[in-house]
Amino acid sequence: MEFTTDILSVFDKKWALLTVGDKDKFNTMTVSWGGLGTIWGKPVATVYPGVVRMGRVLTLQHGQGLGGKLLKFGIDEIRRRYSPKKIAIDSQCHAIGFYEKVGFKVCSDEFLEEGIMHVKMELR
Repeated sequence: MEFTTDILSVFDKKWALLTVGDKDKFNTMTVSWGGLGTIWGKPVATVYPGVVRMGRVLTLQHGQGLGGKLLKFGIDEIRRRYSPKKIAIDSQCHAIGFYEKVGFKVCSDEFLEEGIMHVKMELR
């Protein structure tokens, strides 16, 4: 699949949504490198010098590889544009293996967020 639109410029300089798929099968994730805002009705505040913070990958269909493609594309695009020291994400504990496949490492103890256990992960 080729992207013909510079998707990180579609929103603004503070955050973006990355989506892979078509109108019937798609996955979306958020990315930010610092800023204030609201995503899906919830306040968001991030300030990470040298760090790009990715939102979790939203998977509407499982087992078709779209989430992995979206994650890899997002990482490549973030590295190409911003050359961060690291990329950070909060992963639900059951999804740790998904992020480890592309090189993320767990860097925190488990913590509870919205009733679900999570860990912080980093990719250098």
